[in-house]
Amino acid sequence: MMKRSFPASILALLLLTFSPIAAQPGTQPEADPCGGAHDPHGLTEQHSLELLSTLGKSWGYGYADLLNDLVAWRSSPYVRVDSIGRSVQGRALWQLSITSATVPTAPRQTVMIHARTHPGEVQSWWVANAMIRYLISDDPRAAQLRERLIFHILPMYNPDGVELEHPRENANNIDLEREWDKPNPQPEPAALKARFTELMNSAAPIKLALNLHSAYLCERYFVYHDQKGTSREFARSQQLFIGKVREFWPEGIRPWDYYQSWDTGTPRVFPESWYWLNYGPAVMAMTYEDMNCAQAGNYDSTARAILHGVGQYLGVPLASGVADDGSGNSNGLRLTVQPSSGTLQFYLPKQQHAQLLLFDLLGNQAAQIVDAELPPGDHTAQLPPGLPSGRYRCQLRSGNSVVSDWVVVVR
Repeated sequence: MMKRSFPASILALLLLTFSPIAAQPGTQPEADPCGGAHDPHGLTEQHSLELLSTLGKSWGYGYADLLNDLVAWRSSPYVRVDSIGRSVQGRALWQLSITSATVPTAPRQTVMIHARTHPGEVQSWWVANAMIRYLISDDPRAAQLRERLIFHILPMYNPDGVELEHPRENANNIDLEREWDKPNPQPEPAALKARFTELMNSAAPIKLALNLHSAYLCERYFVYHDQKGTSREFARSQQLFIGKVREFWPEGIRPWDYYQSWDTGTPRVFPESWYWLNYGPAVMAMTYEDMNCAQAGNYDSTARAILHGVGQYLGVPLASGVADDGSGNSNGLRLTVQPSSGTLQFYLPKQQHAQLLLFDLLGNQAAQIVDAELPPGDHTAQLPPGLPSGRYRCQLRSGNSVVSDWVVVVR
């Protein structure tokens, strides 16, 4: 089928014609991080409709497009496609389950992801699509993720809203994001809640849940829940998870404290509220916000960083010294860490500007070891003296290519 791809061209033409209201990050107790009626800094739905007029029907990707993609995805040996329920207008709510075809020796850990709650936030779909394509690819780290984890992904949670071109609501004009405290919720959250409950009662309960959106702040970030609405332990776990994601793309995804919420207590209306009120810290449940602006794009890089961070957080040993960039190609870069001597060995296939950086477990840059134009061939560098004990991610960067490896410092 002919796909409608927009981020690098059409979206820029539209969004450069109007400027988003300057929304300030920081502590946001129950504001909607996507922007909307509950967020005083957000944009009106008129902006989604302007975007719709440029991208075309259903913001460039509709339910028929999803059905066509499901046919292709079903051909993968790693994919099972099921419906978890139906929308108000009777459309199936499709779920992809992605994991290795081999029989596991122990139950695989479960990751739950849903996207397109708000139809106008089509960027959430593109991130989910990039996740799916990567997870069924031949990349060795995708294979490692499939072997240890099972991913359940709902790429279009609100199909009626997509087809009716409602920026944020379902067919009954209800915002599905705020239905999780209702005794009789809309059919879509009722089906999703039933699926969550089914998985939580299984031999492999959900360990990590992601709720994909996009926001007019024009940044990539996770919505961090303050310990006043969760617990000190869970707050620290969120920081650790976000840090692990940022290890793979620190310049692309903002730090954990960029957008903070729940600082006055636990709201009851969100999917993450439901997880916390029912299962506490047993589930790392977070909202991820992609960019809803002219600069949106790099969905492959986003998907890989998030999935690799998920793997690291859940203890999946990912292959070292291989590409971290969105292309999946190291372009000839190689990196090897000799922990006993503190020596870092790296190879450049041509003369180019290279950076060798260290990041801690929270994704903060701990050291810049190399930042120079270097000739082709083998090079060595040393870990900086006085580096505190701990585990660090070492990254070699040149242009759009990044390779990485782990190093443990013991003092």
